[in-house]
Amino acid sequence: MSLSEKFITSIRAQQKSANTAIAKDIGIYTHTLHPTYTVDSAFKKSSTLPHCLATSSTHIFAAQADKAVVHIYSRARANQEALVSFPERIHSLALLHDGLLALGTAEGRIILWEVMTGRQVSTPTSHLLPVTCLSGDAQHLISGSADSKLYV
Repeated sequence: MSLSEKFITSIRAQQKSANTAIAKDIGIYTHTLHPTYTVDSAFKKSSTLPHCLATSSTHIFAAQADKAVVHIYSRARANQEALVSFPERIHSLALLHDGLLALGTAEGRIILWEVMTGRQVSTPTSHLLPVTCLSGDAQHLISGSADSKLYV
């Protein structure tokens, strides 16, 4: 039996420019660290900010930088399955449990999105600045912002 360690990275893709060796439209990579380091797959058409990537055992959710959309990728097939639009630009996201995604917006709101049904519930504006970090579980959600406030 061989032990394996895997991890996922995301970057904010650069603007297209000529004569560089950087892949322009690839922003998410899956890696195997052990027994030997390899890049397993690369997901195209993605550019994420910090705190804008969440994963489940089957999918990767990536909020796109400076946009109001989330790309959903299949981990098994290594391709994009869906593009979901939201009413506000997304600055952070967290998968609370399989099936419920929390999204922090640029306007200080939190959107709860049921992955299976597509139903959205939005909170009133609570932060004065963009929601920059989210964490939680099935019972609680914690949001933070550069406005120095933390809400549970």
